[in-house]
Amino acid sequence: MRLATTLGLCVIAAAIAANANAGPITIDTNFGAGADAQISRRGIFTSFDERNTNYGSIDSLNIRGDANFNPWHRKAYLRFDLSATTAPFTAASLDLTFIGGIPLTIEIFGMADGNSGENWSESSITWENAPGNNRTASGGSGDSTGSNSFYSEFSSLGTFGPQSSTVGSTHSYSSTALLNFVNSDTNGAVTFGIRAIPTSGTSITFASGENTQYSAPTLRLTDSSVEAPPTPAPAPATLALFGLGLAGLGWKRRKQA
Repeated sequence: MRLATTLGLCVIAAAIAANANAGPITIDTNFGAGADAQISRRGIFTSFDERNTNYGSIDSLNIRGDANFNPWHRKAYLRFDLSATTAPFTAASLDLTFIGGIPLTIEIFGMADGNSGENWSESSITWENAPGNNRTASGGSGDSTGSNSFYSEFSSLGTFGPQSSTVGSTHSYSSTALLNFVNSDTNGAVTFGIRAIPTSGTSITFASGENTQYSAPTLRLTDSSVEAPPTPAPAPATLALFGLGLAGLGWKRRKQA
């Protein structure tokens, strides 16, 4: 008797679940061959030279733009493993968790699909060896390119204005160019480069994959193959499962009678 009741409820639950909308696909930089790291150009003429320092093991990604002479720039590199997904996607956003600094305008770039630079290593990437990084030492008032830009291996996916200053908040970045970039992937890996639009030494900090308190950089995708209409009609198979569930409950009531 109890078995019939349980079976009936389980079948009904399964029928409802089978007809529910699937959620977005979320992939962070800790999944598979994913990676994240910041690179820094600080102190090219000082004792604090960071150009050959690797930051792949720290729990943050500091992005900085400096329009002054001898600019101190920091950029972020992110790689996501898409090998377990199948394009096309109908929506895509890059989600970063704000943990400090000043919300500012950033520009996100995507590395060309299949470029050898996509194989960069989190444990060894630096300002000097980062693929596609413009390492030139330009600076001065109004510097918007030079050492704060990327080479042709990258293409811009959009410039995005400041978002929330609440620590732990999610800054979500999306654009048509970003969606098209993800959909054009053919080798199961995408690399993003992020720079700050140069200002007078301000920076923003996001959580990296090594952060144990806040979420790692995440690529949020909507797969067209799992989308459901807002008010879908029950499929025949779903109705059949629902009917089996009701039959099980009805059998229980008859036994009790």
